Amino acid sequence: MLIGTKTRKIELPHEQGAWIEVKDLTWKQIAEAKRLNMLEMMKSMKDFGDIIEAVMGKKPDPNVKETIESYDIGYVLKCSIKGWSYPDKFTEELIDQLDPKTVEFLANELLGIEVEGEKVKG
Repeated sequence: MLIGTKTRKIELPHEQGAWIEVKDLTWKQIAEAKRLNMLEMMKSMKDFGDIIEAVMGKKPDPNVKETIESYDIGYVLKCSIKGWSYPDKFTEELIDQLDPKTVEFLANELLGIEVEGEKVKG
């Protein structure tokens, strides 16, 4: 399926009557969000050379579940959000002012991450 410009509204269960209009992410946007997050992690871990060397020799655990922390959430939201029901007119800059609960809910919804065995539904 092509993502295109089609949008959908996600109702926010923790804010009665509030919704956010989003465009689903393309595979390339999801990959870029992961890459940006990895680059940021590498920059912040630069001073931990010995620890990184020890970890690099280990194989990844296939039982570890992916979380939203694997992605650059700011990038994900800026690629996806196209409008909202809030009184302030939507601008990309205002995305940074969303509350943490809304950000986590949207990130889980957009990335299809499972939380406690169930995909978060919008």
